[in-house]
Amino acid sequence: MKSYELIEEMDKFLKLSLDIPIIVEGKRDYNALRKIGFRGEIYCIGKKPLIDVCYKVAKNHRRVFLLFDFDKKGRYLYKKVKRILSELGVVTDDSLREFFKKFDIVEIEQIYFRIKNLIKNDKYFYFRYFRHIP
Repeated sequence: MKSYELIEEMDKFLKLSLDIPIIVEGKRDYNALRKIGFRGEIYCIGKKPLIDVCYKVAKNHRRVFLLFDFDKKGRYLYKKVKRILSELGVVTDDSLREFFKKFDIVEIEQIYFRIKNLIKNDKYFYFRYFRHIP
């Protein structure tokens, strides 16, 4: 994927995430998303019971992005959370997950480094969109 395509698609998700919350596995995933510019609500499961997080999301939202790691545990959590949210009437949007899948990463926390490395040689896009990335 060329950097300008990446940036355009990323920009779309940065804007969408202001209205659609994201659920992630842990604090590192949360921090990685914040570093790359996601400013909307991000729910972190961490050590909390899944049902508590799902109820909190369902109470406030009708649509959500699920963004779990692509390992065995992440796939399990994805299926379980998706099922619970569906039963609570929340629509899960997989488009952000599919976007991140293009980066061939296993853990979401790696996305910060992957994006930073992809755009570091393209100064125009770096300064326009990601100047806040250290």
